[in-house]
Amino acid sequence: MDNTDPVSTLSEEPVTNQTGVEDQQPDPASKAVSEPEVAFAPGAISWSAAEYIEHDRSRRWYLMLVVGASVLALVAIFLLKDWIFAVLIVVMSAVVVMFAKRPPREINYTLTQEGLLIGQKFFAMDSFRSFGLVKEGAIWNVRLISNKRFVPPVTAYLPDDVGEKVVDVLGALLPLEDIEPDMVDRLVNRSKI
Repeated sequence: MDNTDPVSTLSEEPVTNQTGVEDQQPDPASKAVSEPEVAFAPGAISWSAAEYIEHDRSRRWYLMLVVGASVLALVAIFLLKDWIFAVLIVVMSAVVVMFAKRPPREINYTLTQEGLLIGQKFFAMDSFRSFGLVKEGAIWNVRLISNKRFVPPVTAYLPDDVGEKVVDVLGALLPLEDIEPDMVDRLVNRSKI
């Protein structure tokens, strides 16, 4: 990770408008827009971080996954007499192994008073009711809580050099909420999925 200043104007960065739809130019003389554009204020904060925390998984972890999937598949076959469910368990286990072996991508984040750009997806700030900070191991992340009831929170991992600036900007726009890990979060962290 380089030691550059995370605050920039982002004139060269690709961005997406709030609707996620590419802007169309009605004038045929104007050139086609390959990337949608959003004008960001000069005080934008940019950083990059992994899309998720990569866990070290031992052979024991993979063995436990295979044993657990096998037991569930045998229960599905012999007790439930459901071959389709057994096949689904095997396929889901294979997908978990594929994702466990895949290294996390590096995601670019940009925060302004208008919203948060994660990769190519823009989230307007007025679509969130609050934010919270969660520490996973040694890494902090910010979770933006949606105004809509069944929409999952938007998570952005924070490197140490921009964490305080991001919290200051978000704190000026949204109320800070204590976020306790729920049962699913604890299960995912404990099982290193």
